[in-house]
Amino acid sequence: MAVFLIVLPLIILSATGYRFNSKKNLLQKTGIIFLETKPKNVNVYLNSQLVEQSTPVRLKYLLPNKYEITVSKEGYFPWQKKIDVYDGQTTFLQYVRLFKNNIQPELLMPDEIIGMKKNNDDKLGLVKKNGELWFLSVYDLNSKIEKQLFESPSEIKKFEFVDNGNGILVYGADIWLVDISGGEKINLTEKIKADFKNLKVDELNSNFVFYLLKGQLFRLNLATNETSGFPYFPLDYFVRGDECYLLANDSLNNIFLKRFGLAEDKLPESLLSLPASDEYLLASVNDNFVIIRQNDKLVVWDKATGASELIKGADFYEWDSRQEELLFGNDWELWSYRPKEKDDKYILFSRTGEEIKGAFWYQPETHIFYLVADKIKIVENLISNRVTNDLMQAAEIKFAGVNKKGDKLYFVGQSGKDVGLFELDLLD
Repeated sequence: MAVFLIVLPLIILSATGYRFNSKKNLLQKTGIIFLETKPKNVNVYLNSQLVEQSTPVRLKYLLPNKYEITVSKEGYFPWQKKIDVYDGQTTFLQYVRLFKNNIQPELLMPDEIIGMKKNNDDKLGLVKKNGELWFLSVYDLNSKIEKQLFESPSEIKKFEFVDNGNGILVYGADIWLVDISGGEKINLTEKIKADFKNLKVDELNSNFVFYLLKGQLFRLNLATNETSGFPYFPLDYFVRGDECYLLANDSLNNIFLKRFGLAEDKLPESLLSLPASDEYLLASVNDNFVIIRQNDKLVVWDKATGASELIKGADFYEWDSRQEELLFGNDWELWSYRPKEKDDKYILFSRTGEEIKGAFWYQPETHIFYLVADKIKIVENLISNRVTNDLMQAAEIKFAGVNKKGDKLYFVGQSGKDVGLFELDLLD
């Protein structure tokens, strides 16, 4: 009975997460580390001691302290961090990714590729040149089938996905709208038959084409061939569904961001005033934010609050899928901007003496890829204590992107003697 009375409290305390700390000579409540990885079959080391060989896992009964966690798997980059454990708390280590190392990329397309963009449906738009001819094709990353959509004897200067990725707007000697699924092509230059400028397509419905004619905004309905004009002369504009955003020069000293409903008979609503300049462009509009670009500066306007933020040094930028974090950078720095956060709104990911050629999000946005010189690097999207890996090295990397599943990376460049489009395995 005496032994029972002595042991019972110890059993109860242990079951409720208490352990005796011999270094401090006191009883302390323990903490937990919850670890989740991809791939799941990995070796998990706690202070260099192997404790598990698969995840997810809970490492329990840890006295408050700093622990070194190492996750490894043959053929993959290891992941290692020092983690603080607090009494009575669980420290979550989720979205830990181990990426393959020393993997040779597979050549998918041995062609001279001038341009590449990816839509949201795992399709690559590719611009290629063969002799004097220019070609635009779509390559399906899942079926690995290429479909040629457009051929031109003159230069394809640029292209962009429209209508939620179902169409492509091609800019060359003329401007063409190409349907991806059916391959139908419409020459918008011939369709409008006027000396127009600044042609754009409704981001959500490619049947509606907008342009400026002698400075005035017009709309062409491709379904009915009807043209209608609006009594506005914007510096720039952006159309998304029933909304049109304008940059209006209504004053000598200011430029105004305005919004009006295309189906409404109302005057535009003034949203934001900017110092006068003829260099502003309405770069993007989504559900939450409007971006106005002025060379390497961005003005981010919040639709919900009406607040605006000036971001400098943004030669490239990209929203995450939730439209809550903006990745941006220039030749020497890579940042992200989190407008909804009170603290740590700006996060610096890299400052380097090597040229940063571009960056893009991993899916989900737990990691960031960026191109530095002849390397493709990946870094965790964390405020601090980040793991960074050099995925691979190749010559003259021009474009890169990752599929939705997040297990393959695609890039245009040179690997060894091969030149073209390559595929790189990231995960099993």
